[in-house]
Amino acid sequence: MATDRQYLHELIDKMSEADLARAKQSLAPFDLSAYLGSLPVDDEEYGPETIASLLEAQAQADRGEVVSHEEILKEFGLK
Repeated sequence: MATDRQYLHELIDKMSEADLARAKQSLAPFDLSAYLGSLPVDDEEYGPETIASLLEAQAQADRGEVVSHEEILKEFGLK
């Protein structure tokens, strides 16, 4: 039995150019790198307070002072 990947490759190999164009358009939302590359560059300057907050957050993460995804789920009763 073919894997999903193999099946999709076989299906693509049988498609017409028009169908390929429609498939490409349908699958585009799954290509996160293309989406991120299309976003405008954030050129806003950060003030000293924001920079200090970001540096402190990074320092906390470096010290291991973080909350895991599992802990958040438990806190909100989702797990």
